[in-house]
Amino acid sequence: MSGATRVDRFEIVRTLSQGGMADLFLARQKTRVGADRLVVVKRLRLKYQDDPDFLSMFVDECRLALRLEHPRIVRAYGIEEWEGSACLVLEYLQGVDASTLIAAGLVGPALGAPAAVTVIHAVADALDHAHRVTGELEEQLGVVHRDISPSNVFVCRDGSVKLIDFGVAAVSRAERKTPRGVLKGKFAYMSPEQCREESLDGRSDIFSLGVVFYELVTGLRPFRAARASQVVRLIIEQTLVPPRALDPTIPAELDALIVRMLAKPREKRPASAGEVCAELEAIAARLGITLARLELTAAMAELIAAEPVPRREPSDTLPDPLADNAAVTVANARLDNPVVLVVDDEESFHAVTRKRLQSYRRISAYSALQALDAVSAHAVDVVLLDLNLPDRSGLEILEELRALGGNLVVIVCTADASVDLAVQCMKRGATDFLVKTHESFAALGSRVESALRKRPTPPAGVGTR
Repeated sequence: MSGATRVDRFEIVRTLSQGGMADLFLARQKTRVGADRLVVVKRLRLKYQDDPDFLSMFVDECRLALRLEHPRIVRAYGIEEWEGSACLVLEYLQGVDASTLIAAGLVGPALGAPAAVTVIHAVADALDHAHRVTGELEEQLGVVHRDISPSNVFVCRDGSVKLIDFGVAAVSRAERKTPRGVLKGKFAYMSPEQCREESLDGRSDIFSLGVVFYELVTGLRPFRAARASQVVRLIIEQTLVPPRALDPTIPAELDALIVRMLAKPREKRPASAGEVCAELEAIAARLGITLARLELTAAMAELIAAEPVPRREPSDTLPDPLADNAAVTVANARLDNPVVLVVDDEESFHAVTRKRLQSYRRISAYSALQALDAVSAHAVDVVLLDLNLPDRSGLEILEELRALGGNLVVIVCTADASVDLAVQCMKRGATDFLVKTHESFAALGSRVESALRKRPTPPAGVGTR
């Protein structure tokens, strides 16, 4: 969205992201006392406005958000109407989510135990409130977040930490149930009972938070496999490798707590998020850690200030695309540091790209929905797309990616060397077709560079990525 659009009490500044279910907009809102403030407006995507299931889910999220008043949870200001559609108005946060810290290597010793403890304590505090929140008649709602993961843990510029996105949260008293076979959340952070599609309580979120804790202190996820289905099996069956087995410098008290949080039977985990908070406070006191606010390291502060993966929006630093020859300039301006989105549910391919594309900025997606969200929200130059994704075929989303991405380069990466498949992909807009072999992996960097230099420049006046 270019320019500013005035909608009722809002002035829409720009699009922040276009997700699978809802769109997020940065807006300027006039308060009742006449002052302006920046807010985030979340609106159900127009194609779902008449779908009763999606509409009910969104309304549930709005109602729950308004009841979750806590300093560690992103604040909801209210529900407004935009062109006949309900919108949730949220606090605008400046900073980065924990997945950005992880992607930048700010984990393990680079992050430090004090920072990890502070982050997890803040999220546990937020969860303790959410799990105990009551309804209008003071009845327990039985809220379970269901999507505790680094991307939903936000580190603000002032060092405060907030839990965001209750969009897939479950409320035990709600009549609407998730259908069997539909898993909500991110596979790598699900609890065993979530993977088995059993009824959930707050201890499921404690397990997921334990996975995030493990990743922050070791730099690795505790359950890693090539495919999502294998990750699910490991979460249910694999014996946990304790964090101290990977890094003996991790304090024993933290190791013991993380192991308890990741216990397979929920009965062996801490009974509540409040119990996790109390244990972390005791550990912090013994280790001399201050929990009030995260002390940002120089690297963290620089990362937050830089916002390394820019949102898709007009840039003040690039030439006006209406000017003569500007399209060529814009198209080539970021060749020295392009953003590559890797879409594959096999961790092994992500590892290959980390090794072979070290000079590129990389974003990881493990499903078709994540891929579409990433291209909508970020300035992506190249997509490396596997066709065998857990939710939809990569072939199905090829045209959608091209429609979202303008002059986006899409390189299909598959183990199938079929000529017919290659033809189908190219007809649907693929830039290149790469068969996964050791030889093609070795040449991956030059293949990406060649595709970038050959991509067509958009006509003048058309936005570029």
